[in-house]
Amino acid sequence: MVKNLLILRHATSSTQGTDGQDFTRPLTAKGVQEASIQGRFLKEAGILPSHIGSSSADRARQTTESLAQSLGVSMVPRFHDELYNAAGMEILEVVQRIPEDNDTALVVAHLPGVAELLDILTTDFQEISVAFAPATMAGVSFKDLSRWADIRPGTGMLEWLLPPFLLQD
Repeated sequence: MVKNLLILRHATSSTQGTDGQDFTRPLTAKGVQEASIQGRFLKEAGILPSHIGSSSADRARQTTESLAQSLGVSMVPRFHDELYNAAGMEILEVVQRIPEDNDTALVVAHLPGVAELLDILTTDFQEISVAFAPATMAGVSFKDLSRWADIRPGTGMLEWLLPPFLLQD
């Protein structure tokens, strides 16, 4: 059994929220386009997550919604307050709670947590530092793993890392 985790940083957002707060920062028009591009990539590649978990911050929620619309999935994403500005280990705890009947899952969160999570999952000693531009997505696989709860640091294999500008026409 193989589990596949897609890790996505939210797309490009405004520098200020509608009420002046970080949590309410919306996506820019460029951000909506970036999220849609990543959704189309997943659809064309045949990578269809059966579970989507996202930060509940406006920019992550809008990224998730734009991606899901482009992907053409009808599932209802789960929005988690604890993914807002979460550290890598905190995101891992959310991943470990993904229902077991999902083989491919997508998590949408923020820096530095998404970069920390990729490092935690794919190295033994947090040896890498990945620059996650907005809407950059990583694909990580876990071979011989049947339960999300069994994911541990250093057990994942980075399959690909894709910033949206590589997909633009």
